[in-house]
Amino acid sequence: MRSIYKKLMVALALIFSIGVSNTYAQENSELDSEKAIVFIFSFKVKPENQKRYDEVRKQQFKITEGEEGTLQYEVFKGEDGVYCQLERYASEEALFTHVQNTSKQLQEWMQLTEPVQTITLGNVSDNLIKQFQLKEVYGRYARVKK
Repeated sequence: MRSIYKKLMVALALIFSIGVSNTYAQENSELDSEKAIVFIFSFKVKPENQKRYDEVRKQQFKITEGEEGTLQYEVFKGEDGVYCQLERYASEEALFTHVQNTSKQLQEWMQLTEPVQTITLGNVSDNLIKQFQLKEVYGRYARVKK
């Protein structure tokens, strides 16, 4: 039952992401959506680390607000305590800029959390797959361009 719930959460996040992507593309037609990358990942925060996680998340959000190439950056929390994070970048370059800008917080975040699942959407390079050890990668198959 729990596995079905997690899959449902990921599916809902995907649907939400697609809707936001379409809205953003309509409002910002100059954006090359062929380069856009979406990350959807779920994770748990170790109970003893909750307070510190919240502090680190706030730091990440503050830094991320000023990043032009970070198009979407949201965290959701399920009733079972599993978090789902949705990140959308204009390009791989924008992703690497974000990682560089938040490297200190990212290292700490990795110590405070336990990964559950990571899904990557977009046409990403082999270098990105290797560097981030991505396992579930979905390249664009088809789309409606508006």
